[in-house]
Amino acid sequence: MKIRKKLMLVVVLLTVFTSAIISIVSYVNSNRLTADLTNLTLSLKLQGDLQATKVYESRYYGEIQLIDSHLVDREGNSIEGNYTMVDAIRDDLNVVSTIFVREGNDFRRISTNILNKDGLRAVGTFLGTDSAAYQKVMQGETYVGKANILGLPYLTGYQAIIDKQKNVIGIRFIGIPISEIDVIIKNGMSDFIQNLSIALLVLFFLSIISSVLISRSITKPLVQTITILKDISEGEGDLTRKIEVKSHDEVSDMAKYFNLTFDKIRNLVAHVRSQSNSLLILGENLSSNMTETATAINEITANIQSIKNQTLSQSASVTETSATMEQISKGIDKLNQLILDQSANVTESSSAIEEMMANIGSVTTTLVKNSENIKQLTFSSEAGRKVLDIITLAIKDVAKESDGLMEIGQIIQNIASQTNLLSMNAAIEAAHAGDSGRGFAVVADEIRKLAESSSTQTKTIGTVLKRIKDSIVKIIKYSEDVATNFNTIENEVKIVTEQEDGIRRAMEEQNEGSKQVLEAISILNDITQKVQASSIEMLTGSKQVSKEAVNMNMITQEITGGMNEMASGAEQMTVAVNAVNELSLENKVSIDSLINEVNKFKI
Repeated sequence: MKIRKKLMLVVVLLTVFTSAIISIVSYVNSNRLTADLTNLTLSLKLQGDLQATKVYESRYYGEIQLIDSHLVDREGNSIEGNYTMVDAIRDDLNVVSTIFVREGNDFRRISTNILNKDGLRAVGTFLGTDSAAYQKVMQGETYVGKANILGLPYLTGYQAIIDKQKNVIGIRFIGIPISEIDVIIKNGMSDFIQNLSIALLVLFFLSIISSVLISRSITKPLVQTITILKDISEGEGDLTRKIEVKSHDEVSDMAKYFNLTFDKIRNLVAHVRSQSNSLLILGENLSSNMTETATAINEITANIQSIKNQTLSQSASVTETSATMEQISKGIDKLNQLILDQSANVTESSSAIEEMMANIGSVTTTLVKNSENIKQLTFSSEAGRKVLDIITLAIKDVAKESDGLMEIGQIIQNIASQTNLLSMNAAIEAAHAGDSGRGFAVVADEIRKLAESSSTQTKTIGTVLKRIKDSIVKIIKYSEDVATNFNTIENEVKIVTEQEDGIRRAMEEQNEGSKQVLEAISILNDITQKVQASSIEMLTGSKQVSKEAVNMNMITQEITGGMNEMASGAEQMTVAVNAVNELSLENKVSIDSLINEVNKFKI
């Protein structure tokens, strides 16, 4: 496997491994946070709904009392079997609701909107002293948590009903099925997993692009070095070429030392050329001795040498041409294969980008739907808060009216006191009148009794009005708490809306970028097709040239055969060979010097 492919594989594997770890950690944390946030939100809702239940209780029943083990309303009617309030809570607040009455140390359901397996209201059943809410309720506190009701898990809220003597006489209960909470969490995690999958897919494509760029930056100097070495070994042997050094890493160090090595080789070749001058001088001396040979031998030798040089030159040229054309043909074949691979990769990349664009469109559509849902939630929250404001104002008006009633009660009490004084004066006057005033005395006594009764009733009315006013003050405080919760919900909804708008804009920008990449890939595919056509033409031409080179080589071999026949006449050069032998000794010294210089380099 080539270095470039190894680097790409390492980068992609690291990206996949990192993405897998991030996905697992994100899924676990998001699942836990989603569940915690949902439970917290619903717990706050239950607390608010418990306060709202008091308002419903005041509206439908007034002050609840425990009389003869029965809970009765302000008119003395039993609450048991009356489902009007619990059904209204179910319709308005979308929660289950129950009223318990205390019986001994336990609590019995007397009014509920919870249905059993037979479709009947689950009344007559008991809370049980082993319930998680029992201890809290017995202490007059509120319990919010999980509990099983008729075998099904609920997120519940229990609040004690306390009478004037601070005794726990019953329980208010509201709850939300855990199955509904699980559906909310599941929907949230489904959206999270979908968005995470898209993000990981984009990250995977980015890692591939990054790996290509990184591997190219590392392997480019290596490819350039291989090209130069191949040109020296198979081409013209140009020692003046250098590798460009642009970076400051290990690859650049290798290129730098490669250039230094070429400088030494170039100096060595220059020295060899210098020594060749000595060989040239020796050749001239050899030629001088050869002139003493007979004219016929000189002509034959000259002809043989000329033909031999031409034949060797032509043979070398033909061989080099044939080898070069073979390399060209192989290179064109490889180029054609690379072009085919590139065309397949371009087609695959185009399909992948189109699929990614479709996924981006799907995400954008989902975000638009979520935005509409959030707008509806915001509208509902604002409507609820407005209704709460109206209720609060109405309660405040009732408080003002109760103040007026208390003033009227005080006036009536004053009138009763004055009437009582008048009746006493009338009784005194009747006593002075004797028998004639007896009838008047009876009337005065009745007036006194009526005044005392009026005074007693007025005090009772004042006490009741004061309690009503205290309850109204508490209701106003609870309403303000609920309004604060509504404001918190609206703020959180605005934050979620802003986050989804940011994600939607990012998806739109990603979609535009993908379109541009798709257009660029289409252009690259067209260019690849043109290059492939040109490479096919070059391959055909190179094969034709190789064929002609084979024919030329056959002609060269025929000429070489004729030259060998002419070499038989060279036997007459024996005398000149002796002189050449002496000169070869001097030539050996020069050759030894050349070998010593070459041996300085390790092959």
